[in-house]
Amino acid sequence: MVLAAVIGLLVAGAIIREIILQLGGENETTNAQHNRVWLKEAWTLNEVTPEQVDVLVERLQENNIDRIYVETGAWRVNGEYREHAYAQSFRERIRAADSDIEVLVWVWFEPEQHGDSTSQVSLVNYIRNTTEEWGYDGVHLQGFNVFNGSEIFVRMVRALEEVLDGGVLSITVPPDHIPSDARVPRGAGNPSVSWQPEYKQRLIVIVDEIAVMAHAGGLESPEDYERWVSYQVETYARDIERIDVGTDMVVVLPSYPAAILHDPDIENVSTAINGARNGIRQAGDAGDRVIGAGLYFYENATPEDWAEFKDRWVD
Repeated sequence: MVLAAVIGLLVAGAIIREIILQLGGENETTNAQHNRVWLKEAWTLNEVTPEQVDVLVERLQENNIDRIYVETGAWRVNGEYREHAYAQSFRERIRAADSDIEVLVWVWFEPEQHGDSTSQVSLVNYIRNTTEEWGYDGVHLQGFNVFNGSEIFVRMVRALEEVLDGGVLSITVPPDHIPSDARVPRGAGNPSVSWQPEYKQRLIVIVDEIAVMAHAGGLESPEDYERWVSYQVETYARDIERIDVGTDMVVVLPSYPAAILHDPDIENVSTAINGARNGIRQAGDAGDRVIGAGLYFYENATPEDWAEFKDRWVD
């Protein structure tokens, strides 16, 4: 009878644990400790006040956000990348407020527009300056229209790896618009910018972190979007696990207004969290590759977005 009781307790415990996992109740132990956020160029185009920085840092601390990506410059027509006037002072203010928060330069890169040698040299020199002279902790490279197999993008990533010399190299990765699992709905985006596993892994082995941009999928219902996000998270986590590298993974939570292929009633912080949690669970041990999630963007996130993020992801 004692043995039967013990077995019964173990079974009950396993069932309860599975329910907790289904609800995402244990996410804070591994998957929500290192969150992210994207900050637009207003923070470096204009001089920010100490009060503005204090408000920002307090919000970061409350939400386990220990790394931020900020736009510090822009491309010129001639292919030159130039800094904003207050990019250096912004980094200094954040460091003074909380030296543990890592600040990465957020750069948009489109191979077809910025793939010439002039643009690449300009960007590499710029990143060298922001890290060596201003104290930025690395670069977050957001690819735009990066087609599967793009050698230009690979060369750019390798060039940044060399110039960073130990700094953080983070890149965005696109969703699979045509999932290999027939049970997962197709996204409406251009399938040419979805990456095959071999190309994903070529980049994963180079970088320190990938941010899965699972949004702008043009899905027709919240349920479809959640399944779609779940697939993206599980697939990338397994891709990292398969090649056994130390690359970290974060999940993008869309918090921006309506746009092409993006309906906020379908794609939002709540539905993205649901999808991310399911994907982590479905990935099994590979789900531990997910170290956090991030709001895309800080400026567009509503109080409701922050409440959802805090209550359902962080806590």
